[in-house]
Amino acid sequence: MGLDADMIANTRPDLKKTVGWIAYLDGAARSLPGAKPFRVVYQLDDGRLHSTKVHSMLFANCGALPAGIALMPDASLDDGTMDIAVIQPTGPLGWLGIWRKVWWDNSVLRRSRAGRRVLERRGRNSSIRYLRGRTADTAMVSPTSIELDGDELGTAVRMSCRIEQGGLSIVLPKGHDVSNF
Repeated sequence: MGLDADMIANTRPDLKKTVGWIAYLDGAARSLPGAKPFRVVYQLDDGRLHSTKVHSMLFANCGALPAGIALMPDASLDDGTMDIAVIQPTGPLGWLGIWRKVWWDNSVLRRSRAGRRVLERRGRNSSIRYLRGRTADTAMVSPTSIELDGDELGTAVRMSCRIEQGGLSIVLPKGHDVSNF
């Protein structure tokens, strides 16, 4: 919901057909100038209500984007847990912090032991927070753009997301190594 959905809505279909996922960069460039934070109230498994301002809130069961970019590095298809990214940049430097966190920290540094040590010492980035749970209920003050798996769905003032354990069936070739699942 939010900026992520606006980016999807502002991506030109002809450009996406021509250059693929790179077309989302054009959609992002068109969405960022008008992006404004909005208030959300959300509740996860613990039942406590939380209120915050965000630019975008993403609910996912996997966290990989094209080009090896790890938006939610701890997300897993088979762990029965939903991963949530709360995007809260403060000013232009906040957007740089998000870019650094998603592209550099998650997609480069996390791949090596030395990089993970750097991340442990640096501490958390306040521009993006990661949450986890099996359920998430979210309400927005006014209608907010939403998307589902890259498809624009219009606007909503409330969303409920749930993980259904065992709800995804994967068909693999006979003899495929499943030891990593």
